[in-house]
Amino acid sequence: MKKILGLALIVLILLFASFKFNEYQKNTVFSSLNDDTVLKGEISDLRSMLDVLYQDEYNAKSTYEEIVDKFGSNLLYNNLIQAEAQHMNALERVYARFDIQVPDMVTKTPNLPDNLLETYTLGKQAEEANIALYEKYLDKDLLDDVRFTFERLMNASYHHLDAFNQTIAYDGNLDAFAGMRQGGMRGRNYRSRP
Repeated sequence: MKKILGLALIVLILLFASFKFNEYQKNTVFSSLNDDTVLKGEISDLRSMLDVLYQDEYNAKSTYEEIVDKFGSNLLYNNLIQAEAQHMNALERVYARFDIQVPDMVTKTPNLPDNLLETYTLGKQAEEANIALYEKYLDKDLLDDVRFTFERLMNASYHHLDAFNQTIAYDGNLDAFAGMRQGGMRGRNYRSRP
């Protein structure tokens, strides 16, 4: 019961964090930019970082969509697909602020495992790699608003990683989430289906 409640709490935190971050980003004004201080080289570096991060978020979203296509609808992946789309939107706002063209994306998704449980390990590894990218770029000298966006996106990826860790700990049993969304856990059997 504790595991089910813990897993449900992780999903609720993910949903809340994604919603709050998206709402904040809609209202953020890029106030720390002084156009006279931005050099061409700095914009080029920013473009490179944005392109790598945007491709990574796009890859995660595409991979999670392929998992849903292959294994069917899943609350965790459905939420993550929406979250990755919000991450892409946040990066698109940075592109727009600096008048940088969003590049065309090439779908780069890994070969999917034969069972759903193994996809959670794949997702965990993808989120760890995403976090490492943000950590690498946060070591650079960034404008405050860009740094804030990168930090928020990295923190959201930590939430995604936590969700994968919890799901792996429960051997992929997500039946509890479906039950809770349908009105609670009273009297229901939430064991894994064969």
